[in-house]
Amino acid sequence: MHADMPLDYPWWLRVTHFFNFLFITLLVRSGLRVLASHPKLYWSDDALPNTEWLRVGDHKRETDIEHPF
Repeated sequence: MHADMPLDYPWWLRVTHFFNFLFITLLVRSGLRVLASHPKLYWSDDALPNTEWLRVGDHKRETDIEHPF
């Protein structure tokens, strides 16, 4: 490949990569918002409170539920 040869990609490839980057950015942003509003990740839907496998942050939130036992 010569040094003076331009690296030209088709317009449709550039457009699809731009939209792909835009949508992945929006997906990550929405995931961070969900994690910020409820910072606990559980293994299953019927998990008991205080059995999360990952908790982000140390302070209590209004979404915290105390275990009845």
